[in-house]
Amino acid sequence: MLEKQLRNHPKMEKWRKDIFKRYNFSCDVCGSRGYLEAHHIRLFTDILNEFKKLNQGKTDEEIYRLALKYEPLWDSKNGICLCKNCHKITKITNIGKQITEKVRIVNITKAVIRDALTNKIKRIYITQNTIQLAGRNVVARRLANETTYTGILNYGVLLTSGPTETYRKLTASATYDDDVAKAYITWFFTATEVSGTFVQWRNYIDGTATSGSGQEWSRVDVNWAKSTSETLTVDCVYQITSG
Repeated sequence: MLEKQLRNHPKMEKWRKDIFKRYNFSCDVCGSRGYLEAHHIRLFTDILNEFKKLNQGKTDEEIYRLALKYEPLWDSKNGICLCKNCHKITKITNIGKQITEKVRIVNITKAVIRDALTNKIKRIYITQNTIQLAGRNVVARRLANETTYTGILNYGVLLTSGPTETYRKLTASATYDDDVAKAYITWFFTATEVSGTFVQWRNYIDGTATSGSGQEWSRVDVNWAKSTSETLTVDCVYQITSG
């Protein structure tokens, strides 16, 4: 009942409009400007359950009133704009407890599987988590003028099982946005160079083509299936944020 009330509240409609504006009224995956939907990255239900645990013992009326003021429920940064078709084939995974940190470097990893011949999008996976301690240490060391690592993220790694790397590759592109403290890094895997069911994605600072080289920046547990007739694009967005 509470979730239905909140989803039907005008604040939710404002949240959707804010998402559409932030993504310039286009799908984040395919760029379509057709029928658009706003999707929570961290699920609304999970945030609401967390909120209710913090407010056990309060009346339903009190919880409803407080929920309308609970910022994480209405945070437009916790949303992505998708067209109807891309939304249908999107699977979003979160590591919930880590996302509640007050100051954090957040990683949103989006994997898009396309048909190699037609370029048609077949599957989309989106995962959100925070950065490895080892990766954060690189940033801290650079601030203290320790120059063992440059801080440049350059290699992505796919794993099919255990700790052994299956395939690693250099970034395809990298850019940033000063206005929102974000970095955008992309990797592209052709149809024939790698295939399988991947259980983990990692990326490295100052890596080389040698397995295990570089300083690990982030890792996420995934379930990405790719055949030799499909391409894989991995887009990672890193944002330094507070609150």
